[in-house]
Amino acid sequence: MKKLNDQLEDFASIPVPKNIRYSGLSIAMVTAVMVFGASSLSLGAQIGLSLGFIDSIIAFLIGGFFLSILAYIVGMIGVRSRLSSYVLIKIIFGKNGAILLNISLAIALLGWYGISMDIFSASLNQLMRSIFDVNVPNYLIEIIGGFLMTYSAVKGFKLLESLSTWITPLLIILTASLGYKAFAIWGNRLSQEALDANPMTVTMAADAVIGAFVLGAILMSDYSRFARTTKDVATASFMPYFLLSTLAYTVAFFAAVATNETDIIRIMNALGLGLAAVFLIFLSSWIVNGINLYSATLSLSSIYMKAKQWHMALLTGTLATIAALMNILEQLTSFLILLTAIFTPVGGILIADYYLLRKKKNYSIDELGYAPSLNYRAIISCIIAVSFSFLPTNNTQLTFGLPALDSLLIAGFLYYMMTLLVNRIKER
Repeated sequence: MKKLNDQLEDFASIPVPKNIRYSGLSIAMVTAVMVFGASSLSLGAQIGLSLGFIDSIIAFLIGGFFLSILAYIVGMIGVRSRLSSYVLIKIIFGKNGAILLNISLAIALLGWYGISMDIFSASLNQLMRSIFDVNVPNYLIEIIGGFLMTYSAVKGFKLLESLSTWITPLLIILTASLGYKAFAIWGNRLSQEALDANPMTVTMAADAVIGAFVLGAILMSDYSRFARTTKDVATASFMPYFLLSTLAYTVAFFAAVATNETDIIRIMNALGLGLAAVFLIFLSSWIVNGINLYSATLSLSSIYMKAKQWHMALLTGTLATIAALMNILEQLTSFLILLTAIFTPVGGILIADYYLLRKKKNYSIDELGYAPSLNYRAIISCIIAVSFSFLPTNNTQLTFGLPALDSLLIAGFLYYMMTLLVNRIKER
């Protein structure tokens, strides 16, 4: 048993040792899988039909640049401290504050896992019927998929990195073939303006791009803690969130205009790429949900630090798959969106604490021993920032127009100012 525990150790609650390091490209391959998922490509298609080519590209670039900068700034904290984001949250928010946040985050991640699993099984079933005239029960697809995804989370970052090294290039090839097919067959339509009857604004589109991956950017330290150098953090941040995401969204735009569809499954079927769609859905869902389970496991492991990480991964994967089989998670979508929104301010507080208050002084695992029970300043900043981000943009002149950016900056600013004020009062 000890040998098994050693093999499955992924350093959820301790610094990553010096002998375990990965290149920036390897880390980028893991996080890049998300941008080639069905939901991401469908988002790109929807934005494309709503805005037209130029405005869509602007939205893709704004969203991707914001995510890359955020991932890099947070990732630098991870590579210097070698600690997971959940341990960092515990140091900053206090023991009880971290319990509240980490449980909320785990619920959000597991909830999205279940919803993604439902979409995965329904899409794969649809493709199997249309291509092979075979009806595979959704529950069977979810059981098999749940096993693979849970196994990936149990094995941890090492297996996710190994799988992504092979799967991400395949997804890039599949996406490139989608773009080529669309451009070659219906290239004369690509210059058309927005076709959607309900167009969105560039700001709305950019915020949608940010919202799709902001949680991954905020949790970048979970992956950057394995990086060799700070340069590897830059590669792991800008390659997936800026370069590859812009490529994927642009391809989705071409395909959407060519077919006048926003659903990536229908798009690929219309372009004669049904079999490729099967591989894209299966491979991307496998890794994306494996990452969701892995992150949820890290979150819960930071609360129950005596539990083995692989035990926690096995438990969470099993429970999330059962919840998906029971189809109870679709009723919780709005609740999950609210939970996810909480963590953009967390990123702002983490950045303010490390770069402004600590002046880049590295976090240490020893700080857990004297972390406060609850950091009220951090909690209050989060609540105010989340509330502010839900205000209608056109009702205030105090925002940047991007709710994710607004909440991040507001939380960081409030936390910084309140901490300075408290420190000055203590000095008197």
